[in-house]
Amino acid sequence: MRNRILAATAVFIAAIATILAPTTTASAATVDWACPPTQAVPAPPNPFLIYFGAASYVSGNDPSYMKNLCGQAPGAQSSSWVKYTEVDGERPGGGDTVAFLGLPGAVAIDTQFAPLTDGIGAEVDKIVIASYLGKRFDVATVINSVKAKIVALLADYDQVVVFGSSTGGPLASQVLTQLPAADQARIDLLLGCSPAGNNTLSASNQTLGTVASFARFLGDTTYMEDPFWRAILIPLKMRAEWGTNYQADQILYNANYKPLANGSLAGLNKVVYYAASQDETVNDDLAFPAWQAMRGGNLPLYTEPGSHVGFGGSTADWLRDITAELP
Repeated sequence: MRNRILAATAVFIAAIATILAPTTTASAATVDWACPPTQAVPAPPNPFLIYFGAASYVSGNDPSYMKNLCGQAPGAQSSSWVKYTEVDGERPGGGDTVAFLGLPGAVAIDTQFAPLTDGIGAEVDKIVIASYLGKRFDVATVINSVKAKIVALLADYDQVVVFGSSTGGPLASQVLTQLPAADQARIDLLLGCSPAGNNTLSASNQTLGTVASFARFLGDTTYMEDPFWRAILIPLKMRAEWGTNYQADQILYNANYKPLANGSLAGLNKVVYYAASQDETVNDDLAFPAWQAMRGGNLPLYTEPGSHVGFGGSTADWLRDITAELP
């Protein structure tokens, strides 16, 4: 009798849980994100425990926490590659077809754009979002991959909107200026809190670039994945859940990026800059004029509330101003 009561109670609880469980929109459910959002993320490591070998999970050979490896063993990963998450949009027919390509920032993957996906999807025919994966972040590999994807999108759609979030902005600039003038004229570039050289980064990120440069100067950097060195680098703003070398690659890319010549982006159909009122990563007051010079003319400016590309915290504001600039 007691077992029957327990069984009935369990069924009742399960039924209530099903009713109360949050629902997910159909479009969000169909997104095949590069790294599942349920992937476990460990607690921040204790440097003292790492030093004594009590927190071995911080080793770069443990894939369970490394977002840039998405749960796959390093040996099974290419050194550097790009995965594209693609979702069909719901743009009303009858006019030009539009594709949206999202390029995430440093230590970010496709899910950075997740809060915006449904809203943007209603305005475009296709959403494509990149994730930079692998043990390293090789700039040439990423640029060549993104260029090939944009060329493919231009072959299938009348217009392409490229949203460069943070580091995605410099990457986009280097890719788009390689395209023929006729292709550039069909592209809109939206820049979200995008740095334009080391001096446009926050003071702490400039310091981090100096540290990464010094580490590279010492030669082979495989030592940076060892627990001892991660214990030193993580307090200097390195993230525990990302590979150390991978982060250093991206830090150096931002630190070494040189703004393109004035007017280099003049051939694009549109360029827009989005700043954040409390940007702790990029000095938007310095980055904006640098991008304006690269545009070689008027550059519309939006200032969103909250932190650096804070899509999740100020979704409505970002979505309103992004969709206002879509074709």
